[in-house]
Amino acid sequence: MTADQTFDVIVIGAGSTGENVADVVVKGGLTAVLVESELVGGECSYWACMPSKALLRGTEVLEEARAVGGAAAAVTGEQDVAATLARRNSFTSNWDDSGQVTWVDGAGIALVRGAGRLDGEKRVVVTAADGSTSTLTARHAVVVCTGSEAAVPPLEGIDDVEVWTAREATSAQQVPGRLVILGGGVVGVEMATAWSALGSQVTLLQRGDRLLAGQEPEAGDAVAASLRDRGVDVQLNTSVTAVRKDGDGVVVVTGAGEVRGDQFLVAAGRRARTGDIGLDTVGLAPGSTWTSTTPSGSAAWTGSTASATPTAAGCSPTWASTRPARPPRRSSPGPPASRSRWPTGHRSSPPPTPRPPRR
Repeated sequence: MTADQTFDVIVIGAGSTGENVADVVVKGGLTAVLVESELVGGECSYWACMPSKALLRGTEVLEEARAVGGAAAAVTGEQDVAATLARRNSFTSNWDDSGQVTWVDGAGIALVRGAGRLDGEKRVVVTAADGSTSTLTARHAVVVCTGSEAAVPPLEGIDDVEVWTAREATSAQQVPGRLVILGGGVVGVEMATAWSALGSQVTLLQRGDRLLAGQEPEAGDAVAASLRDRGVDVQLNTSVTAVRKDGDGVVVVTGAGEVRGDQFLVAAGRRARTGDIGLDTVGLAPGSTWTSTTPSGSAAWTGSTASATPTAAGCSPTWASTRPARPPRRSSPGPPASRSRWPTGHRSSPPPTPRPPRR
């Protein structure tokens, strides 16, 4: 890319939402560019949906077999931890996004690596890893698909300890001996299930009176019972007030006492990743969790939930989400490498070129 480029639509964020937006734009006969500072494919492919389910799959299969008369006798051992983690790694292509990049190129979408920041209406300044900058200009609109990030509460001492978020929990290469989890939502209960099955001693701290507060009460009760059956120490109605280092581990201070662990996972929700993308340069508040369009209605929009947004300067309404969305569906002959079931090392020959996402 040269220092200055012009496209019909600029998409900041190359996660599944950004990929779909850019694909729709190109299918409509316009030009589009994706701006991405991390891995093309986003949170779902590398630190959320894909690796978390890969971590859970072995446990699920073993438990199903043990529940079937005649099959249970065949289950004579436990999970191979190293093999489970290696399989998880393969689902992320070892955090290599070259397969996703191949799809982007094949779809006719341009890609610029770096952190994108609005610089007035329809302008984005991209800062590359080496510090160099380039300017992109949109003829029609800039779409913000920057997703979300873990919300870490300002607990006393939190800045002095090594904190896991969902990213670290889904990509860890070693099983923690003792894992303390703050938060009983989906991330908290999934990671409690996964790591306890792989040998970790897990304590789950939930401020409310049940897990999965956004679901039916029976669901939270059933999950709590299941976790306890697995040996997880589920503590409800427990508020965390502080954390501190304890040698190589951590001490979590609650209203009921102290809990010690080797790793501290904060799974206390997520927030929109809109704090430093230049929203102020187009008349919007930095850190906004939901905005529609700029005052003139043509430069940028974002959302905190996957909600349809208003039409912007000739572009069809799109899904601009600040939470991880489902990955684009791709049909045979095969998906990009990072969503593939092929074994590690399959890229020794080029992967088949898939068709674009279906809707």
